Amino acid sequence: MKILRPIVLAAAAVAPLCPAGAQTPGDGAPPRGAVAGVVVEAATLRPVAGAQVVLEPAPSGVVPDGRGPGGHLSAGARSVSTDSLGQYAFEGMAQGGYRLHVSAMGYRPATVALRIESAWPAAVSIGLWVQPIVLEPVQARSAGAEPENAFAIRTASPPAGEARVAVERARQARHAASDARALTHADVQEAVTLGETDLFRALQRQSGVSARDDWSAELLTRGAPGDQTAVYWDGVPLFNPMHAVGAFSALNTDAVGTAFFHPGVQPAELRSGGAALLDVRSRPATAARLRGSAELSLVSGRLALEGPLPAGEGGWSLSARRSYADMAARGISTVLGGGPPRVPYAFADLAGRADWWLRGGTRLTVSGLHQADRLWGDVRGMVKGTDARWGSTAAQATLTVPTAAGVFRQSVGASRFAARVAEREPVPELGCPCSGGYYPSLGDFRGQRSDAGIDYLFAAGAVESWADGDSARTGVGYRLVRQATRYRTEGFWPYDGTRGGELSAEHGLSYGVLWAEHGWHPAPRLRMEGALRVEAGGEGIGFVRLAPSLAARYAASPALGLSAGLSRSTQYAQAIVPAGPGYNSVALSNLFWAGAGDGAPLLVADQATAGAEWWLGSATLASATVYARRSSGMIVPDPDPGWTHLHDLFAAAEGRTLGMDASVRRVAGRWTGSLAYAWNRTRVHASHARYAPPTARAHVLDATLLLRLGRRVRVGAAFTAGSGTAFTRYDAGSRDCMPDQPASCRYAVIAREPGAERAPAYRSLDLSADWSGTVRGVRLDAFLQLHNVLARRNPGAYRSSRLRCTSPPEGSCRDPLLEPDPESFHPSNNVYFPGLPFVPVAGLRVVF
Repeated sequence: MKILRPIVLAAAAVAPLCPAGAQTPGDGAPPRGAVAGVVVEAATLRPVAGAQVVLEPAPSGVVPDGRGPGGHLSAGARSVSTDSLGQYAFEGMAQGGYRLHVSAMGYRPATVALRIESAWPAAVSIGLWVQPIVLEPVQARSAGAEPENAFAIRTASPPAGEARVAVERARQARHAASDARALTHADVQEAVTLGETDLFRALQRQSGVSARDDWSAELLTRGAPGDQTAVYWDGVPLFNPMHAVGAFSALNTDAVGTAFFHPGVQPAELRSGGAALLDVRSRPATAARLRGSAELSLVSGRLALEGPLPAGEGGWSLSARRSYADMAARGISTVLGGGPPRVPYAFADLAGRADWWLRGGTRLTVSGLHQADRLWGDVRGMVKGTDARWGSTAAQATLTVPTAAGVFRQSVGASRFAARVAEREPVPELGCPCSGGYYPSLGDFRGQRSDAGIDYLFAAGAVESWADGDSARTGVGYRLVRQATRYRTEGFWPYDGTRGGELSAEHGLSYGVLWAEHGWHPAPRLRMEGALRVEAGGEGIGFVRLAPSLAARYAASPALGLSAGLSRSTQYAQAIVPAGPGYNSVALSNLFWAGAGDGAPLLVADQATAGAEWWLGSATLASATVYARRSSGMIVPDPDPGWTHLHDLFAAAEGRTLGMDASVRRVAGRWTGSLAYAWNRTRVHASHARYAPPTARAHVLDATLLLRLGRRVRVGAAFTAGSGTAFTRYDAGSRDCMPDQPASCRYAVIAREPGAERAPAYRSLDLSADWSGTVRGVRLDAFLQLHNVLARRNPGAYRSSRLRCTSPPEGSCRDPLLEPDPESFHPSNNVYFPGLPFVPVAGLRVVF
């Protein structure tokens, strides 16, 4: 009876919501095998009409499969919509395990596991919370053969509830590797991301993931460069998923349904990152009528809409976002009668999805994503004389068909990234710029004429079995890929010696993948997951490669789990980062791509992990993982000291990494937060050099805290401290200057010892406060963020170095590049991009 008491109290709480004619087992219960309940708003207990309720046979684990488009809606399901009182019902269900999915526009979807195994009906009601960002499923079981018709209220994201506990439990049941992570709305909130909810910046607060500096959202996973973290949107790869020259993620969180991060053993179907895989799935539309939300922050304006399809057998959704600083500056300039707009930059993105439910549980899902950035003028201190456009487009269609053994999926899709850069004005002539005792450091970035991109086409299919409880789970599938890379440029950096000599390459590659995975229990406490990918291709790199993986989890106790994993992954395209100063100034991340076989090697990475997770009470989870990674076939800037214009475009390298991630997370209660520490030692071997790359921080400490002050107000803090990164010093200046002929000077760059310098350490504290409420039936959410409260300088990425001028002989222009003054090599002469100053950020969100 003690177990039943919370359920009975929950039933009493929603008794007014039950219809007058609601039946109980004593006055004519529904027939055997029925499932019924009420969907309500968790905060107010008001019924939610038009919510979509999907009942499906339960696979192993509660977390949505995440493999095929559709997020948490799986094939072979029965679906109904709630009536005006929020009620739903299913009848004629066979005994066994099921999953119940409930979702509605403006609310965070909920997933409940239940089991029908008696003559009494399963009565489960769901409370939905506002503002969905990522799916947070909750496990529950029916009341079984108890003599009450109890309504067990289970909330998808209670402010002080158990939803995140359920997410972590479900992740542990779904993935044997202990370092796999499921991102939730609370994780994004606690991260105090810059100006608006940002998935990538939230990931940077996770142990083992670091940022280059304040201005970059690029994911540097366990010391690897950003292009080695593969990002997939509904099974389609994205090659540059960032806005604002790398400052923000291009994935609008309004369109995100689930997000799983795999820094170790990656799932067999999508395994393609040299260091990690981020698998993001779009959120399905479930509204019975047109609904939406709007948000205005300091960064951008956002609008999300969704509604039913005309025939009523499915739904559609659209999520749009655009920066508005350029429009605001133009309006202010017009009102004040000033000159042209002062913000010559804008970004925008659009994500859409449609789901059609066909006969027999078959579903057709179509989704797409388009992102675009435009720069058309000078940005003081960063860019000059440059006109640039870049962006990505991805789309896919998937047909999901239930079968007797499980589910079959067939997908086709495409992804494209393109970037074009043009000059807005001629490059000025150089003089002999030795004044004030120092060579001036490198000036604003000047983009040179470039045209680059990568195209990716694929067809894929899979058959996966549905399993109940601890039964084995099996999947097999294929993927056929056509990939093409290209770039053409007159020189990567300003005044580079390559000017006048075009750099260009085009390459195509076709390859196919067969994959299979299987999970089993060789012992009651031991779970094993094995997978194998067979990859074959041609066109310059004819190959047949095996990419196996094996992961195991041992339940030492109900609270403690031990895991280990081994895996191999291959990456068929890598970003080119040429040697030279200042390339981070514009940070057109992953602008130039080289495909394997076009003079570029195939990247092969082997990883080994061992970890432990243990629950310290009911809501606190501690974890630790040690790992090792060996990567061959990396492409890196040529590390040899000397003139960069004489270097090769890139050099093949081998990388070796050892590290440890550890964290303690409180995931439920009035206050939640985390404390995470990561240690990393990465070394690159290239061209007879062994050095630390600029993508690895030896030590990183992250701490977050979110305190709930009642039901409407939350305050939070996020702190990050990291050691400085290693970098190669580059000295730039004029060469071959003739006396009395300044026009004879030409710009040149000389590289010093690779990785010999180290940037300053990083410290930053951010604070946040947000309020939620309802005004005349409209949901309002307001937030305020204070970034860099400590007001530290936090120098960003290395830019260039100053050279001290020596007294030249009369009538000559001595070259300090060749004969530098020893004082030039003092660390104070290194120049970095400025960090984020102390800045307040505010925003408002409206849900209608």
